[in-house]
Amino acid sequence: GGFEVQQAVHRQAPLLLLVLDGVNQGSRGANWWRRLFERLSDPMWAERVAVLVTCRHRYWRSRFEGLEYLRFEKWELPPFNDSELEEALAAEGLNPTALAPRLLPLIRKPRYFQLAARYHRRLEAEGDFTEARLVYEDWRDRSAKRTDLIGSDAFEDLIRSLARRERDRLGELSLADVVAALPPGDDQVATLEELSSTGILKSHGGGLQVDERQLVLGFGLLLCDRVADAAARNQDLSETVAYWLEPHADMDLKARILESAAVHSLRTPGFARSAKVALLLAWLANHNRTSSSSAHLSAYFPKDPEAYFDLAEAVWQEAHDVPSAQDDIMATLLRWRHIPAAAEHYPRIFERWLGFVHPDGGWASGPEEHKEQARRDIELAAGGRLASNDEFIVAGRRLRVIADPGLLRLGRLALAVISYLPRRPFASAITTGCLADNVMRWS
Repeated sequence: GGFEVQQAVHRQAPLLLLVLDGVNQGSRGANWWRRLFERLSDPMWAERVAVLVTCRHRYWRSRFEGLEYLRFEKWELPPFNDSELEEALAAEGLNPTALAPRLLPLIRKPRYFQLAARYHRRLEAEGDFTEARLVYEDWRDRSAKRTDLIGSDAFEDLIRSLARRERDRLGELSLADVVAALPPGDDQVATLEELSSTGILKSHGGGLQVDERQLVLGFGLLLCDRVADAAARNQDLSETVAYWLEPHADMDLKARILESAAVHSLRTPGFARSAKVALLLAWLANHNRTSSSSAHLSAYFPKDPEAYFDLAEAVWQEAHDVPSAQDDIMATLLRWRHIPAAAEHYPRIFERWLGFVHPDGGWASGPEEHKEQARRDIELAAGGRLASNDEFIVAGRRLRVIADPGLLRLGRLALAVISYLPRRPFASAITTGCLADNVMRWS
């Protein structure tokens, strides 16, 4: 009875489970895998070895779907449904309410979920757990794995080339266009298969289309290249960014491109800070102001606090006097007030801002006699005539002359942030602010 049934089940069960993971990756082509599958389908092996193969579904359909004699069963894994996503997030210690809303559709795809699970602790610590950062990490991860087919630099150049063609509106993308963009000497057929199977390239009408997220990434890389070049040539960076963005009429697309460019610039060693600030300033001006977009803007502060301090000095100038932008900067400084970088940078930068002095004593729109009296008082305190950016010492405190009276309001920003923090680390900054006010006869 029962013994014979167990014997029969035992004889039918395979002795070994062989897992072949990601057969679309690496240097072995489809023909190599087909020969292996045929060998394993031989009755001598098929009764003893069960084979589990994973690969991109496009790759399987184009290479193995018609090989019915292999007697395979196919399971196509869709994106996570709600309950699966909730369970997967819980297993990784991820709180869905803490994620940016635009991240949730993205991480339903297992690849992006794996990246989120791998990087979430570091990204949360750095603050930039956003869609743009996850796409950026996906690009870096893809690049790092391209040792067999296409190198990381070549992959980056390919994304740039495809984005450039789209931006210049040179017509529908064809297979020949993609081949022309590939570096010579690579296995172009295998590379094209990979680009297709990973979803970077998609069929569209009679041609091809670049995945929207990769396209935005490519646009961001191109914009970074242009702004870095303009910075090296001492060109007007604001005009450079505005001119480059002109072909993109959609405000949301502009904001996504600028976010992508900002992420790349903030994470690229040696990228000029003036170029970073230009990209951040343009993003600040172009994003649709919502709670999530403002959170994204502040998310990258830990990567380069100095760039955000320079951004604040640009935003508070009278030429960029936009209250909503100033609110975003203040929210950023308050959000990160408890991290080590704040303890390191805030006392120094706040003392700088509180030490600003305007030659007119801040009477930019006041009576001329008040301005003249303020100039005489400040020059008397400094011991001579002053020009913009000149520094002078009063009672052992360094004060700086500024040309734009709007920058005086940064001192009020500093005091507002200090009001949320213990005062002791800022005693020197507050003292400097009192002296600056006294020199301008504000107190």
